[in-house]
Amino acid sequence: MSKRSVILTGGKGVGDVSILKIIFNQLKKNDFTHITLTVSHKAEIIQAFFGDGSKWGITIDYSLEEKALSTMDL
Repeated sequence: MSKRSVILTGGKGVGDVSILKIIFNQLKKNDFTHITLTVSHKAEIIQAFFGDGSKWGITIDYSLEEKALSTMDL
């Protein structure tokens, strides 16, 4: 059975270690095969770095927010 996850990544938080890499590794350990990232802020950088997910052995696609909507679209 295929398992899919959606991760909201539109925020501005940046750190030394990518939380997304940690999340990807945890999802892969738990047999997730497909991740959709919602992107807005720095979307191009996120897409360029993570690409299609092949370097993690998963499929990644993207949902682009044209404007920042916040978690609840307020």
